[in-house]
Amino acid sequence: MSQDKARIREQFNRAVFKRDKNRCVICEKKAMDAHHIIDRSLWPDGGYHLDNGASLCVDHHHDAENGIISCDQLRRMAGITRVLLPPGFDATKTYDKWGKEVVGSQNIKVLLLHLETIINQMEARYPGVPGTVISRTLIENGVEWSVGFGGMSQPKKFFTGATIADALFKAEVEHEKNQHRRKS
Repeated sequence: MSQDKARIREQFNRAVFKRDKNRCVICEKKAMDAHHIIDRSLWPDGGYHLDNGASLCVDHHHDAENGIISCDQLRRMAGITRVLLPPGFDATKTYDKWGKEVVGSQNIKVLLLHLETIINQMEARYPGVPGTVISRTLIENGVEWSVGFGGMSQPKKFFTGATIADALFKAEVEHEKNQHRRKS
């Protein structure tokens, strides 16, 4: 690696870690990686832009690399409001980390794996308590999804979102924060 590229990479890492206070934007554990939201290979300049980075722990870096955590979720959790894309990408479309366009149910397999993981975590957290409730409610401007756990008829806690992925993501973030608090 050239000295210039190493310097640019180090500046990127420092800037991303500083913005995120050296914490994973998902669970608040110590950050171990300044993750490229859109892969650096898709950029002519390597994609070393602050709005293309998010601080992640080892586990969430793995999830982000495998598409379990979406680019939009990373941006939201890092407080990034500007969607930065490589040249030639269409700003009206949504892309995954590898530059593939995300369309409708294209990511349903990832979502189902994610849903299964969340449900398993919730069931492990509340052993002996029946299942997880997933529902959708019509609201004024569309549909709101709810994920509740801790009992089928009287869930102890609900997480809501505009999509089921958002609701599940909120549930997972809360679970990760609780896990981190217990370990501290």
